[in-house]
Amino acid sequence: ISYNDLYYVKDGKSWFPISGEYQYSRADVRYWKEGIAKMKAQGIDVVASYAFWLHHEEIKGHFDFRGNRNLRKFLREIKEAGMLMCLRIGPWVHAEARNGGFPDWIYEENCKTRSNDPVYMSYVERYFKELYKQCDGYMYSQGGPIYAIQVENEYSQWGVQGEDISDNHINALIKMLKEIG
Repeated sequence: ISYNDLYYVKDGKSWFPISGEYQYSRADVRYWKEGIAKMKAQGIDVVASYAFWLHHEEIKGHFDFRGNRNLRKFLREIKEAGMLMCLRIGPWVHAEARNGGFPDWIYEENCKTRSNDPVYMSYVERYFKELYKQCDGYMYSQGGPIYAIQVENEYSQWGVQGEDISDNHINALIKMLKEIG
């Protein structure tokens, strides 16, 4: 999959993805397969979903990917349906979630969120590494459905706390992800 100025290219042909949102951790795992099938039946070929940090690390240092939080199972369902995935990992996602999806404990830390603060970035890196463990084997390059990852959300050069932040933070997150895998 690649792109040009006008469209995506998939398998050498122009491709216009039709995407729908399905937030796995907000839905009952028992209905994922049916929900994904309904999306596919309506012509959707890409499932987009947030991975809420708040849902996966409510307690600092304790990651939970069980039940409705089982990202790996969700990815397997998407793959079995023959669909693709845009995983929206944040770390800040908004999505009308408390703290923009940040775990409560992050605000007790001595760090500035949504910045290149070294303490904050160390927690983000730890979270991204845990996400990668769940996603390993499900990347498009590995034959899996994840063809795109959205980093951050509603983050712009002028949009965070009124500061001129440029692209430094986004580029640092992307670099981190590439190093993780």
